[in-house]
Amino acid sequence: MASTDPRSPSDVPIDPADPRSPLAHEAERRARRVYELARIRRAVLAASPILALATVAALVSPSPTRVVPFALLSFGAAALMVWQSRSMSRAALVGMLAGTVPLALSLAANQWHACGPHGCASHGFSSFCAPACAVGGLVAGLGVGLASPRTRGAAPFWIGASGLAWGVGALGCACVGAVGVVGLAVGLLAGVMPAWSVRTARA
Repeated sequence: MASTDPRSPSDVPIDPADPRSPLAHEAERRARRVYELARIRRAVLAASPILALATVAALVSPSPTRVVPFALLSFGAAALMVWQSRSMSRAALVGMLAGTVPLALSLAANQWHACGPHGCASHGFSSFCAPACAVGGLVAGLGVGLASPRTRGAAPFWIGASGLAWGVGALGCACVGAVGVVGLAVGLLAGVMPAWSVRTARA
């Protein structure tokens, strides 16, 4: 049956409240853009302490160029985690806080041992730097384990927090070379695995 409305479709007034109207679609797109930009700004702001830590590490370290890759990696990972979800935002916070332990210990050992421009690796395992990285990683791993949620689906939290703790700690352990970075990873795993095993058994 033909419509009795003499007006053409273009003459019918557009209701902005109608979800099918172009105005409603445009308003929705704008709101979505504003929301996403706010999330990005929040993620960048939340990850910015890593840049401050990296600056301190670069000023103290005898090999500041070694800090740059770990700074970029950690900053990007932290921002992505905060942007992704609230649970991963907590993992980013735990990872950053835990990573400051090996970072502080390695920088302190670096000053005590006075590593040369080629890092501490040239001094072998007798330096304080490599053990400081391992011990700091152990403490960081225990911190991640204590802060982890008691749920079966906590694997992303464990991986994210542990990985970020390693990246932040490596800002200081990078001056030692591969020995410091690997020692940090071994210590971190040694601290995380017992807590992970206990949580998995109880889940």
